[in-house]
Amino acid sequence: MLNGKPFAMFFNASPRKGWNTAKMLESAKAGAEEAGAETELVNLYDFPFAGCKSCFACKLKNAKTNGVCALRDELRPILERARQADVLVLGSPIYFSYPTGVYRAFLERLAFPVYSYHYENGKPLVCRDKVIETANIFTMNCPEEMMKDVGYPTLLEANTQTLAGVFGASETLYACNTYQFADYSRYDMTIFTEEEKRAYRDAHFPTDLANATPSASALSKRRRPTSPESASTRHDDDNIPTPPSPPMASSPTRPNPKSSRTSSSYMRKRLKDKETGLSLKSFKSLKPADR
Repeated sequence: MLNGKPFAMFFNASPRKGWNTAKMLESAKAGAEEAGAETELVNLYDFPFAGCKSCFACKLKNAKTNGVCALRDELRPILERARQADVLVLGSPIYFSYPTGVYRAFLERLAFPVYSYHYENGKPLVCRDKVIETANIFTMNCPEEMMKDVGYPTLLEANTQTLAGVFGASETLYACNTYQFADYSRYDMTIFTEEEKRAYRDAHFPTDLANATPSASALSKRRRPTSPESASTRHDDDNIPTPPSPPMASSPTRPNPKSSRTSSSYMRKRLKDKETGLSLKSFKSLKPADR
């Protein structure tokens, strides 16, 4: 909470500030603001930082990191603010089948200090005292049907499962077949034409942006979206193996009924929120020898 309101943070892991990922995050941010949340958008490429250094300071007995990465660099104040957030939304374009390196570096620094090597009743002890609603927004040049055929949901939702396992709940929103360049005539290619890309963008990207708005609004209100156009995948930490692992390729999937006409987003079963794992209070009650 911030100033008595839910606090939602949005993280742009794209090097481009005005393009597809950034626009999706801005739309999600607007939805959170409509729901009454205080918001902040962070462009991660503005900050020089690396991923986890394997110092394990966050795993020491009697550690005082309190779920924040111990490395002191320009990312540290952002991670400290993230600890106060009620909603965390990460956005990244997809490069060679995966989110950007900056996305992965940030995810390591954000999640690993909250995760614990201590287990109780088969569940990891996590350094948090509430469910923090999280989401991934992935944008890609890949068309929707190709995305499914090559297994992108399996690859990408491993990141969503990690967020859910650490923070308690997460979901995924996709925008496919995105418009890459301001002027396609400058670039050497035969696989795409600007006309086809522009036509798809004009028909579908407004719906993708609209999908992001109710999703973030619902996260900020801590309830599920009611809009049938809000296409995403939902995970909670009661439905995820620990430590988190990718979903099986044969997991049941189904497209958004309207996706073939209006949206390039992809929907699978949305799972009900359930608080599992152990809280920060329980974590602090452990004897040092048990931590």
